[in-house]
Amino acid sequence: MTRTSFFLVLTPLILSAFTHLFNPVGFPCLHADEGKYVRRALHVLAGLGPQDPSSRFDHGQKSTSSYDHPHFGQILLAGLFRIIGYPSSVDPSPTIQSIEMLYMVPRILMGIFAVVDTFLIYKIVERRYSTKTGAFIASTLFAVMPITWLMRRIYLDSLLMPFVLSSILFAIYLKRNNDVIISDKVNYNVGNLKNSGIKNAYEKNRNIILTLISGIFLGLAIYTKVPVITMIPLVGFLIYTNSKSFKTLGIWLIPVILVPLLWPAYALSVGQFDEWLDGVLWQATERSETGVTNPIRSLILCSASNVSPDLCPTGVFKSIRSVIMMDPVLVVIGLIGIAFATIRRDYLILLWVVPFFIFSYLIQWTLYFHFILVLPVFCIASALLIVDISNKIMKKNEVYQKLLSFVIISAIGLFGLTSTVLIITTNAFFVQIAHVALAVQNIESNDHNDDTTIITAPEYSWIFKYIFNKTHALQTRDSSGIRTDKILLMVDRSYLSVTSKDPLKIEQEDPKQVESLLNIYNSTHTIASLDYSDKTPENYPYTNVKNCPSENLQIKTNY
Repeated sequence: MTRTSFFLVLTPLILSAFTHLFNPVGFPCLHADEGKYVRRALHVLAGLGPQDPSSRFDHGQKSTSSYDHPHFGQILLAGLFRIIGYPSSVDPSPTIQSIEMLYMVPRILMGIFAVVDTFLIYKIVERRYSTKTGAFIASTLFAVMPITWLMRRIYLDSLLMPFVLSSILFAIYLKRNNDVIISDKVNYNVGNLKNSGIKNAYEKNRNIILTLISGIFLGLAIYTKVPVITMIPLVGFLIYTNSKSFKTLGIWLIPVILVPLLWPAYALSVGQFDEWLDGVLWQATERSETGVTNPIRSLILCSASNVSPDLCPTGVFKSIRSVIMMDPVLVVIGLIGIAFATIRRDYLILLWVVPFFIFSYLIQWTLYFHFILVLPVFCIASALLIVDISNKIMKKNEVYQKLLSFVIISAIGLFGLTSTVLIITTNAFFVQIAHVALAVQNIESNDHNDDTTIITAPEYSWIFKYIFNKTHALQTRDSSGIRTDKILLMVDRSYLSVTSKDPLKIEQEDPKQVESLLNIYNSTHTIASLDYSDKTPENYPYTNVKNCPSENLQIKTNY
């Protein structure tokens, strides 16, 4: 590798490490799903199996199934936690600093995953399009543009991204470039391997290995989250076009199909197949029926300038609005790049985005963070567009072509990095950490000997249950499971959402649960209250990052 090539690879990796690992518990604030996935991982780590029964309370109660996503996400996290000795390695205690560390470790893991993604994007563009300049631009965009702050959160979409990108890369490696072929010929001559049968055997074994690895990676990604099936056309196309063999395509499909089938196989083995089927059908066909596609609701919510993306209607075209607000520069350039890819018939770009949009349109349950799956292709399409524009402007001078490309990416990258720094240096997470720390301190200092029921949001419940070993730690929607006289209620995002009487709210709740929560609220007294105004910089243009539930937070007890 030359010094220039080393610089082109290293620079976006350094930028990515900074933007995704700096201040992990300052920004962004905690999302409900993050706590759910950490809790499920700790459930696996405790030896309780891959399926957490309390997952039935992670969503609105129109469905009471605990099956919403496959198991590999929590299995992967649990494995990583085991390797680093988490959570005991952070020496948990009822202090703000300790609670920060408990959340910091999983987020650092997400940052490392994002750095790996940056490298994989570079290699995909370099290998597929034979352009180090384009690879540098694509990976740099992924490293610095504001929307990639989504990768900082503990989402399944972030967990599965390295597997998707690896699957694509290994499928691309099936096609051998000229340098590799020349090198092979030299090696065969040196080793006097003139027998074409030996060479054919080598090629065959190499292709089978690359094919199986690609299939296993994509199978694991689908085993993490089902919508990744939209990547099957793309990777399958790469496998076939690079191997020219339906047999190779068939070999690739074996792990792609069999690995995700571990999910229903597990449900069948423990006698929960009906519950699994109910959960899958609800996710795929019924969840969007909770009012989110109502045109009146869409008009009201999407016309509000300060609407949180968590509340924005979930249709794919409506969710694009949230994504554009997060990063209009990358999204607009990416969309133009995709349009040019359509003209060029670039099937890697088209087969990446078209199935995603079709699937999202049909499901009608697409939130802003679901676009994580297509963030890399937006960066790739943007990079190819920049390279093409530079080549057309400087037609006869290759040096100036590259120089112009670097000037353009420097301008966009500097803008993106500046915008990203403005938000990742804020401390939007602190009030949530303080809220849970105060609750833990109350439980620990009063020495209740586990005779108190703690009712809290999914993003906090794992702290009480798996870190401080409180048997009666319940999620907000599980308030009917109270078995103790003493109660501690955390009035947080989950409580305010579940008890909301807004007819336009997304999730449908159990009326008895809502009544129970309201009764508990009225029968308890406030021992702590927190109110925190949003500290996102006023000059930051993308207002929809101001979505932290940090107002009117309370801790209430009946003792």
